[in-house]
Amino acid sequence: MTHTFHFTHELERDGAPIEVEVEYGIDYDEICLVSVQLDGKEIDTTDAEDRKLTQYAEDRAHEDLAAEADDYADYLRDLRLDCED
Repeated sequence: MTHTFHFTHELERDGAPIEVEVEYGIDYDEICLVSVQLDGKEIDTTDAEDRKLTQYAEDRAHEDLAAEADDYADYLRDLRLDCED
């Protein structure tokens, strides 16, 4: 099963910081970048930027998966409560 998440992260380009929107996917134990956007437009990234963004995604993946599981548990609980009414 593939899970897709988003985060914003700051990169440095031409000596100035830019904030990019990153979409990444988790499929089993593999994390891959899906897209990197600046102001809503996809941008090309260097290998070094890809490594940095992938590392950041790996660092936060557990947290994102746990939040998704919590949200799903809340949904199921609310659904069950609605059925009991």
